[in-house]
Order: sequence, then structure tokens, then C-alpha cells
Amino acid sequence: YLTGTWYDWLVGKDSKSLRRNTGQRIPNVPGKVRRVYGQREAREKALRSNKWDWYIVNQEMFDSYRDLFIELQATKGKPPKWATVIVDESHHFRNHVANRTKTLEIVGVRAERIWPMSATMLWKEADDLYMPFRLIAPDEFKSYRNFLDLYCIADETRFGPKVLGVKTEMTGHLKKLLSLMTVGRTYKEVGRSLPEVLDDYIQIDFPPELRQAYD
Repeated sequence: YLTGTWYDWLVGKDSKSLRRNTGQRIPNVPGKVRRVYGQREAREKALRSNKWDWYIVNQEMFDSYRDLFIELQATKGKPPKWATVIVDESHHFRNHVANRTKTLEIVGVRAERIWPMSATMLWKEADDLYMPFRLIAPDEFKSYRNFLDLYCIADETRFGPKVLGVKTEMTGHLKKLLSLMTVGRTYKEVGRSLPEVLDDYIQIDFPPELRQAYD
């Protein structure tokens, strides 16, 4: 199950694909890549299937197909099981009690491997790391409350715990854990595949009706 943007990147058809010195585009993955599109019935059929080796999914998908995943969880016999699931923009799943996160956990149970991907994994406070850690190692991270008690400084409010920071004595341990659980790339490493920075100012004339709306 691929979004259009991911599909274009994987098959090397987008303008940002890596290129050889000759300028020829390089497909980013070997083998065949398929995109699921069309009516909802076709997309649901693909999600029920066992024939895909891996899926790339995002939060909109889990918002839209929550009922389907709940149904699959209750399926008797042999439910779909996917080899690899890549969760695009996984910081959207940092709330461990949100419906979309619970739906993602259903998928995680059925996947042999699950890779949360995000450029902002640590969105605000250290407890943002609980859900990606849990998805990767559910047997080790079973309780959000235990994670807070171990790593975080938190106050109790009527809306639940409010994380204020990381316990000083646990900072080194959390950094070590993060290094074990993540694979990252720096700007220097990926800069060659980013578009050039444009410093020029471009003036665009608004149509009269749009100019009037701004004024």
C-alpha cells in the first residue's frame, strides 16, 4: 500500500530521485513496486492481502481504515501478516491512547518488522519516544506509566501526566537506548540528494480578485 509520493520516489520517477553522474535516474529499490489506488473497495482488498512483502503507511490511512484493521484483528483462521511495515511520519502516532495509534499496534502485531520513520521523532518531550520504542520492541515497552516513572520528570494534572523533562541520572541511559533503537542520517549525508537552495526573490503578480481579498 503506497501513497503516490512514495511510489514515485521508490521507482525513481520524481524530480528528487538520486541520479548518476550522467544524469540518469536511479530507481531507489530493486524489484517491482506497486501502488494501490482507485475505489475504497480496491484499497481494502489490497490491505486484506498477504501477497505484499511490505507496506508504507501513514496516519491518514489509519484514520480511514480503523474499522478494517479491527475486523482483521478479530479474523479467525489465518489473518493477513505483512513482512515489513514502514510508518511514514510516525510522530503522528506519539499519543499512545489515540485511536490511530491503537490501530497501528494491530498492524505491528501482524508484521514481522515495523520501522517508524520521522525527522522529528522527539516532537516535544521524552515521552514521545515511548510509542516508537513500543512498536519496535513491544515485549520490552509494555507500560507508558513505567516509561514515565523510569525516565521522565512529570507532574500530575487533571488531564493526565505533564512531562517536564528527563531525569538527570537517566539521560545517558536514554541516549544509549535511542542510539540502539534508531538509524539516522545527517544533513551532510543526505545533502547531495536535496534540491539546491534558491536565494533569489521571485515576485508574483496576484490576479485582481485575489489582490482584493488580501487587501
